[in-house]
Amino acid sequence: MPYTYEAYKKKDGYPYFRTEAQKKLDEIEVQKALLECGYPSPIGGGPNDLNELALLDRCMEKAGFIDFNYINAFGKTWCEQRPNLPACNLPLSQIPDRNISMRLNSKWCTKLYPQADACKP
Repeated sequence: MPYTYEAYKKKDGYPYFRTEAQKKLDEIEVQKALLECGYPSPIGGGPNDLNELALLDRCMEKAGFIDFNYINAFGKTWCEQRPNLPACNLPLSQIPDRNISMRLNSKWCTKLYPQADACKP
């Protein structure tokens, strides 16, 4: 199973040809977005509450990222698969934005991997 950050891609896609340095920057950007949306880790895991998970996924969508692994597996986005969850029915304006302080103050960045590229301001 891929790491969480490997599943998300920009909605508008990436250029087909990218240097290794560009690929690394793309990975770091996704990791930052995951932490800024409230995921506890950019490599996997999340809350057990499905509505909270839907809110995190919608934050990623609002930030311009889509979980293509999920779409490839199920043919739908996370919320299209679970339309009855309250978070899936909120207007985009009520979905939290990415929050840099959430990332920098996350357990991932303060205790576990403070030297990680995703934890740099």
